[in-house]
Amino acid sequence: MKDRAGRFLRPADLIAVAAILLLAGALWLITGNRQGETAQIVCDKEVLYTIRLSDVKEPYEIRLNNGITVAVEPGAIFFASSDCANRLCVRTGKLTRAGQSAACLPHKTLIRVTGRDKAAPDALTG
Repeated sequence: MKDRAGRFLRPADLIAVAAILLLAGALWLITGNRQGETAQIVCDKEVLYTIRLSDVKEPYEIRLNNGITVAVEPGAIFFASSDCANRLCVRTGKLTRAGQSAACLPHKTLIRVTGRDKAAPDALTG
């Protein structure tokens, strides 16, 4: 029987650790890099504000004339408050990724987050 004292990692263990680190890096590249995501606040089909979320350094609020307050944070945007009856827009939560949107139907107001390049494909198949 061989003495394994002092030998903590076998070659297979090192390969497994390397594979996990490689997978974590790939996932970060796919989901963690959010440079260039842009939010739009639209009311009555008119774009009122366009905000690049990666450029936001400090949180701030935008008060619209229709009773809605939109909160903007570094990397996120959301309905902070609304005087509509059901407040579903406020309960939508923070929008942080391209493709997400929230709407306040009574006030005809929409927040949408778009990605870096609208012309880029969502996915590729081979």
